[in-house]
Amino acid sequence: MGGATSKDRYDRAVSTGILTLNKQEVKSWRRLTKALKKLSTLRTITISHNPLRDPVPSAFTALSLWSTLVSLDLSHNCLTCACALGSEAPLSKTHVEEALARITMAPASHTVYGFPPLPLESLNLSGNDLHMLPPLLAVRFPRLRRFVCTDNKTALNIPLSLARCIGASKSLEVVALQRDRLKTFIVADDTVNNPFPALREILLDQNHLGGTVNLGFAADKEAPMLPSLRRISLDDQTGAEPLRHIHATIFAHCPGLTSFTFHGNCNEAELHDSLVQSDVYRSWEVRMKDVVDKKLHAGGRAELI
Repeated sequence: MGGATSKDRYDRAVSTGILTLNKQEVKSWRRLTKALKKLSTLRTITISHNPLRDPVPSAFTALSLWSTLVSLDLSHNCLTCACALGSEAPLSKTHVEEALARITMAPASHTVYGFPPLPLESLNLSGNDLHMLPPLLAVRFPRLRRFVCTDNKTALNIPLSLARCIGASKSLEVVALQRDRLKTFIVADDTVNNPFPALREILLDQNHLGGTVNLGFAADKEAPMLPSLRRISLDDQTGAEPLRHIHATIFAHCPGLTSFTFHGNCNEAELHDSLVQSDVYRSWEVRMKDVVDKKLHAGGRAELI
């Protein structure tokens, strides 16, 4: 795993609490897990740009270091499965079917099964070959604030909705899913009124979203609400079907939204013209103009919508 260079990194991590294994030819989960057993108080782990292709094993998720780990970066390792990250127990060969059954039957507001909450706040799974987002990730990591999973090498599967798949979260602030070949994306269904009360950004640029996009919001349903959401980006969609319509109900369910971009789409002007026909969108534009005017009047800076 990189010989003396990696050994030095492990030795330093004992005192710093930070382990970085970037481009260190890490290939074996077994050897990696064995080495990590000696580091029980890490706060930050970066294991990126390595040929670590096998699925994340339960032995890794059972390490004692999870009681102190705040940031984990497993990006650009060609991982095929990270489902173990959301599980307290070893996964079976049929874990995908079991996970789908569980997230389908249970409400989005899953609860942890009597285990103490783990402190992880930041997770990066970008640049891998994942078949799906880790189910119930936010249940196992209720303090997760930043989740990045961009540039997946195959079409990323998010069953049912983000809230159903990873679980509702009171802490999650940023979700970055750019360039994941997503053809559809639903934030949540109406079974939970406020699945992500702290969520501020949803980044979906350069996916394959086409047709009508409503992110799962329905005009005849009050739930779900995302009161803290400030930014949604749908720039440069590259699917076979172009983005044709953005449903204005998004602006009713995200009352704090200050930035909604869809730049670089082939019919960007038509998308905007369609939105302008909606009373909901026009009301949002007026509110945002008032916000900008107040900032400028107070001598501050503000970006125009």
